[in-house]
Formats: sequence, C-alpha cells, structure tokens
Amino acid sequence: MHHGTGRQARKTTARSGDTIEATRFGKKVFVLYVIIAYLLLLVSFSQTSYFWPVFTVSMLTLIITACSKQRFLYVRMKMRTFWLAVLSGVLLYSVFALGKWLIVILDLPLLTSLTELYAAVSPATWWHYLVLFLIIIPGEELFWRGFVGAQLGMVPSILLYAGAHVASGSILLVIAALIGGFVWGELYRRTGSLQAAVLSHLVFDLFLLVLFPLL
Repeated sequence: MHHGTGRQARKTTARSGDTIEATRFGKKVFVLYVIIAYLLLLVSFSQTSYFWPVFTVSMLTLIITACSKQRFLYVRMKMRTFWLAVLSGVLLYSVFALGKWLIVILDLPLLTSLTELYAAVSPATWWHYLVLFLIIIPGEELFWRGFVGAQLGMVPSILLYAGAHVASGSILLVIAALIGGFVWGELYRRTGSLQAAVLSHLVFDLFLLVLFPLL
C-alpha cells in the first residue's frame, strides 16, 4: 500500500472476468472509507423500522464510493465461470440449510435467534426484493470484494465484511457473512470475475429468501 504524501499509485489488473484499475490509497484515507462503511451498516441495523430504506441508501453510498475510486470494466463471463457461480450459490445455500437442520435436530438454543434474524432482514414487499437483487447484493460485492479486496487482499476483506455485520447484533449473521464472504471472495480470486461473485450471491439469496426460505 502506498504511504506517500497524498499521491496515489495506480495499478491496472486485467482478469478473465473483469478488468479493474485499482487505485492504491494512503492508509489513512482507505481506513476512513472502511470506517464509513461500518458506520453506515451500524445506522442501518439500528433502524429496525426503516431498515430497508436506510440500508439501500447506505449501499448506494458504498457503490458510489467504490466506483468513484476504482474502475470496473465489464467483460463477458465465460460459460464455465457462470455455472461455477450458480453451483457455488446453490451449495452455499445447502450448507446453511444443513446448519438449520442441525440446530433443530440437536435442539440448539439458536432457533429463536434465527427467527429474529429472518424477521429483521427478510424482504417483506416487492421493492425490498427489487433493491436486494439490483442494489444491495451487487453493491456488497463491488465494495467488499472488488474495492476492499483490491486494496487489502481477499482474507482481510472477508474478515472486515464479517466484522461489519457485528452491528446487527446477531452472531448468526456474522457467521453467515464470514462463510459467504469466504465463498464469494475465493470465487472471485479463482475466476477473476466479480460478476461471478455477484451471481453466486444472487443465487444464494434467491434460494434463501424466495424459493426455499429456512423459516
């Protein structure tokens, strides 16, 4: 990471799925962006009655930040990468479904937390689903995998992504973010396609919240 006096070092990275022109910021500037992201999520999760409007505005802010500081060029995704993304989303959902089954079978004291989590973050109206699939999911991948990951690497970005969900007050959501962040971060690292991470995330949420909700 560049530690100069305000100057920025640019690095262009060509990948199979996306071409990214990454800008290396001074440490203090980049830390400020991460702090802002954490504060936005804290505000979003604290506004339970207005979670969806506030979370949508927060994610739009992070999208604008990522796209204004880093250049993302669209490159057509390969068919193999497409199916890998779909499969990873389905398998990730299967892991969570297995986890819920184990909670029930073993009578673990987590079912109430799971129910509360679904009540807090599950879409309730048509526009919730619209912003989830068109803004929130792509925005999370752009900011945490595409932007933060380009600056710090995948492992730190995964940990920061999971840590940001501490604001929800749900240990289950933090664990979910850690597992999901690992899958999407690793998918992005292996394929070089941010689109693949977005698609996998979309498929996962489609199963989790629309087709086969766990509650």
